Order: sequence, then C-alpha cells, then structure tokens
Amino acid sequence: VHTTAVINLLSNNYSFASREIEQKSPEATSVEIDQAIIEMAIKKDSYLNQHTIAMLIMTDLNDHSTKLYENNASYMDDYFTDSDLLPFMEQQYFKTKDLLEKPQIPSEAQLLTFQSDDASKFIAEIVSNAKGKVIYIDHWATWCGPCKAEFKEASPALHEKFKEEVEFIYLCHESKENGYIPSIAEFKIKGKHYFLTTKQGRIVQKQIELEGFPTYTIFDKKGNQVLSDYIHRPSYGPTSAILLKLINEKEVNLKNTLSNYNE
Repeated sequence: VHTTAVINLLSNNYSFASREIEQKSPEATSVEIDQAIIEMAIKKDSYLNQHTIAMLIMTDLNDHSTKLYENNASYMDDYFTDSDLLPFMEQQYFKTKDLLEKPQIPSEAQLLTFQSDDASKFIAEIVSNAKGKVIYIDHWATWCGPCKAEFKEASPALHEKFKEEVEFIYLCHESKENGYIPSIAEFKIKGKHYFLTTKQGRIVQKQIELEGFPTYTIFDKKGNQVLSDYIHRPSYGPTSAILLKLINEKEVNLKNTLSNYNE
C-alpha cells in the first residue's frame, strides 16, 4: 500500500470521525475526541482501525503525553497481535515517559520567566536583557514538526557558530506546559527559554506578525526588528550571512541577500 495513500486515508477517516463526535459533543476536548475515536476503532479489528489507533497514540506521545497510551494499554496486546505497530508505540512510550519523569536539559539552556506581567512588554524585555547583542528568536511549539526538524541539527549548529555574539531566545507558544521542558531535554536546545500561555502568546504573535510555527525574528544591536518570518530558519543559508552582517553592524538588504543566495 502506498504510504501517501495510507496517510490520506487515515487523515480523512479521522476528520470524518472527529466531526461526528464534535457535533454530538461540542464541549469535548481534543484528547476526549481522540479517545472516543480509539474506542470506536478498537471494536473492529481492521488495517485501517489499527493504523488509526497507532496514529493517534503516536501523535500524543510525540507531543510528550502518555495519556492515550496508558488509557488504552490494557487492550493493545490483544488488539495488535502479530502487528509491528505495537513495538513502535511501546518504544516511544518508554522514551516519552523517561523524558517526562527525568528531563535532562543541557547546561547552556536557561529556563526563564519574564519580569513583567504584561505580555506586550516581553519583546522589549528581551531586547533590554540582550544588552546590545544581535537577537535571534525562535518561536516554536511542542507539537510542531518543522520546529523539531530544525532542532535536530541546524539550530544547534547556528547556536554554536554565533553563541558569543548572538542572544538566542526560544519562545514556546500554543503548547501544553508538561511537554515544554521534555522537548528542550529531548533536542538539547541551548539558549534562553520562555514558556508563553495562550493569551501571552497571542499578544506576542501580533507584535511580531507571526506567520505560523516556526517563525524566526531577528533584531539588530540597537533593538530594531530586522525581520520576522519562516524563511530565515537556522538551516537556511542567508540566515548566517544576515547575523554576521548585523554582528559587524553592516546594513542588511534582504532582497540582495536572497538574490545572492539563489544565484
């Protein structure tokens, strides 16, 4: 079976089932909806139902939650007999459980809180604390696949290259707080970290014109916002060139930088 076809089928099946549950129970949370779908799927053993259950449980585990796995663990040995899906879920469950219970963050990671209670002043506080350094802000979420992809190699490499001259800030948005520190531990993210509530995040998102997750915001040494977009992620070549220019207090022409890189 073609992988793309399976993913599309699972996605369509989930969308249909979740809409039905939302119509019957408008107050249901996303976790309650997922649990209800699992309970319906587990009544009938089929390829589609097995993969639907595995998809929901793995998605929950990848967001550093063990709730769906533990709620359904008593059924899974019998339901997934002779399936290679169960070992993958078990492996991810124990990894997630370990991260939740014993997260080990790197020594160069700082878990911070803002002095101000006013979220509209958070960016100004970051600029003030940087004391004249160039600032690179990574706006991320615990459930964000592209965010995690950057964390694996590109983000650590950029931090290592510019850690003395650039203030690296990580703002965690739209996420469950119990997955925040385990995410930092899992990807060993060095830099200064802040967790934002949904309300705080929306204020900051409006200020920097957030495009989605991830979004990257760069400030020069004078505290002027140079850019805020998805394009200038750690893995993108011109990002290093822009940071280097700002460190050397040279003018940054974004159009020229992009043009030169594309050539």
